[in-house]
Amino acid sequence: MKRIAMFTMIMFSIPALAVVVDRVEQFDTDKDGKVSLEEYSSKCGIKALFRLADKDKDGFLNNYEMRAGREYLFKKCEK
Repeated sequence: MKRIAMFTMIMFSIPALAVVVDRVEQFDTDKDGKVSLEEYSSKCGIKALFRLADKDKDGFLNNYEMRAGREYLFKKCEK
């Protein structure tokens, strides 16, 4: 039973992670694995949302921060 639950959990989490990775790749123009304010604002322009999503205040968005802020980060971005 534990194996079925683990398999189900993995299968449902993979698509969600793929969306986040695609977002990082979409914004990460210098291919360093993280998104800078300049990279984000070139497509979205709303710097306050970037700062809100940057939870560790390092000046970059990683996969976790982009996933956590997806509700508000990408609403005004270019498609």
